[in-house]
Amino acid sequence: MYLNTTDGSIYKKTGSTTWTIQTGTIKGATGATGATGLAGPTGPQGPTGPAGSNLTKVVQAQFTVTGSNRTDVVACPTGQNVVGAGFVLNGGTVSQSASHQSESDETNSQWVFTWSKTSSANATVTPYLYCVTP
Repeated sequence: MYLNTTDGSIYKKTGSTTWTIQTGTIKGATGATGATGLAGPTGPQGPTGPAGSNLTKVVQAQFTVTGSNRTDVVACPTGQNVVGAGFVLNGGTVSQSASHQSESDETNSQWVFTWSKTSSANATVTPYLYCVTP
């Protein structure tokens, strides 16, 4: 006789090299599910996740636009890169002919604005930058 311990089947040797499965098995029916065990201990703390966004809005000093093509270069704090910009019109009217990152700035912290007043009165604008620490 031979017992398959994986599934409980019984085999009988019926020839010199032949084994034949016998009817039945010594494996009983599946039992009922046991009670839930106790909770295990708390595992160790996992590794620190990646840093979140460090985007900050930096509001610059108000500028007065007194004529045509007034160019102002504004910068993020030292060690930060500019990734975007905008401005608030505080008074008067202006047209904006340029707003872009400074191509000549190797620190990637400067933004260039060019405004022209569009009425006889001077205009005031407050630029702001979006800066990140690399």
